[in-house]
Amino acid sequence: MRRLRSGQHLGVDGDGALARMCEHIRRVSSGRSPHRANGDDTKPLERLFCAPVDEPRDPPSTLAARAAAALGRFPDTAGLSIHEFPDAGLINRTWSVGVPPRFVIQLVNPVIPEPADERIDLVTRHLASRGLPTPLLVRDREGRCAVPASEGGRWRLLTFVPGTTWHRLRDHRHARSAGSLVGRFHAALQDLPDPLEPLRLQVHDT
Repeated sequence: MRRLRSGQHLGVDGDGALARMCEHIRRVSSGRSPHRANGDDTKPLERLFCAPVDEPRDPPSTLAARAAAALGRFPDTAGLSIHEFPDAGLINRTWSVGVPPRFVIQLVNPVIPEPADERIDLVTRHLASRGLPTPLLVRDREGRCAVPASEGGRWRLLTFVPGTTWHRLRDHRHARSAGSLVGRFHAALQDLPDPLEPLRLQVHDT
């Protein structure tokens, strides 16, 4: 992983993954993608994901202060400190909450539609009921899945699950373990009460 500037990171799988994602977004924007729907405007996606590295951004200290202010909108967080992860997230900026961590707070990218939060709540609670370890979405004091952010996007709080984030497979045993986890994930969701309609996030149409 290559450090960029002001604590920013180029996420999953380094330059290659981000370059492929940006190229796909540009294909969709220009109409060269078979997944493009009539009338879709994907230019905002390109601006959000493929902005130049030197584009002005809020410094980490400013974002951390905003995260701390947003944290107060959620229950059971009084007196907890926030700390940015070394791997702060490719799409959503992410901080741990508490020492040791009890929660994770995220500044959700505006490209992610709000219904995605309700989906996360539905799916993760179903996974938990089947015995799978999973982060759970924490609703704010008004019962909402997320708190609107004044700078755009929204703040989302999840319970913390200890572990390690891997951006690349180490070997075939690592791949087999990952495949087994994906299998358990799908098996646990077989009896999900309601089918989920796609949210049409074209960035995932690769």
